[in-house]
Amino acid sequence: MCTQLLERYNAEGEAFLQRILTGDESWVYHYDPESKAQSMECRHKTSPSPREFKIVAFLSPREFKVVASARKVLFTVFWDMERVVHMEFLEQGPDLAPSDYYLFAQLKKYLKGHNYDNDEEVIADVRRWCRGQSFEFFADGVRQLAKRWRLC
Repeated sequence: MCTQLLERYNAEGEAFLQRILTGDESWVYHYDPESKAQSMECRHKTSPSPREFKIVAFLSPREFKVVASARKVLFTVFWDMERVVHMEFLEQGPDLAPSDYYLFAQLKKYLKGHNYDNDEEVIADVRRWCRGQSFEFFADGVRQLAKRWRLC
């Protein structure tokens, strides 16, 4: 794919890039701790310290730990060479991508315990697994969407 895109860029130049719309998503946290390097930077004495959000995670009746908050929003953005074309923010909720909650979960369950020597073996086995699933397997994953939509 990269070779084809590069060939088009070499043939068309900037005009090709101007037709590209790209996008992705990323979690944006209510609190994201600084890296060690950032926290060691010189600051003015009156600079406020970052506000930390903490929650307690109970591991068992006798064990717990304080962890940074997992409060977050999902930032989705589509942009081109000129501007952000579309952006959306979603609160954390049920996963609505059947690949995430169904297909990948089943695939990872299958892959547990396998040991591959190289990428080609992994790719071949994943392809074999995908092709071996029935129509009903895929239909079941998509049918779960309605239940997840009700949770939003």
